[in-house]
Amino acid sequence: MTSVLTGLPHCREFTATNPHVIQHRCDSPDASGDERIRIWRNCDRHIRNWWKANRHLVKSQHVVFLEWDVLCNVPLDGIFSPQEGLVGSRIKRQHNPEESWYWFREVPSLPDEMQASALGIVPLGVLQLARTALDALCEESHDGLYEADIMCELRTPTLLQQLGFPIHSAETLKHVSWEKQPYPWLRRGIFHPVKASYHDHWPKRFIRMIFNQK
Repeated sequence: MTSVLTGLPHCREFTATNPHVIQHRCDSPDASGDERIRIWRNCDRHIRNWWKANRHLVKSQHVVFLEWDVLCNVPLDGIFSPQEGLVGSRIKRQHNPEESWYWFREVPSLPDEMQASALGIVPLGVLQLARTALDALCEESHDGLYEADIMCELRTPTLLQQLGFPIHSAETLKHVSWEKQPYPWLRRGIFHPVKASYHDHWPKRFIRMIFNQK
């Protein structure tokens, strides 16, 4: 999941450790200002729209969605197991005093029948979705929900739970968070967000300086 502007800075590492995984690219439009914020808040629309247009190209029963600033340097089958529903990093549950979350303030924007059981996946940068769950999200009856401006991390997990799909968190995604991370030179796993690519990271630039390379 990327755009023309952000590209695929970590594709090299992913492909090297997952040579047999079929990759598809899901582009969102480049934008600035308020429109860029709306695209970020509603990135689950792009997952839904991409699946509507491209599911005939996908033969697997589970699909992993990675944002452009996710660095994965291990095989995906060591991160995910083929579970039904949705798998993400952390689950935020409403009415749990230990799970306070900023975006629960948008619960009133959800349909009435979904509000009491609202929950979130934090962050939405790494997801595994079963094919059955993706198909359910694309049903025409949910078009209005996805036309509304609702934080993606709240909307899609809550809808899937309302539809009867299980929502899972994965310990293997412990390095998937909101906090910006340096390039994980000596670590293996899946990391988010990593803004600097292998080529941009300072140790390589420093080595070039030592040897006077341009």
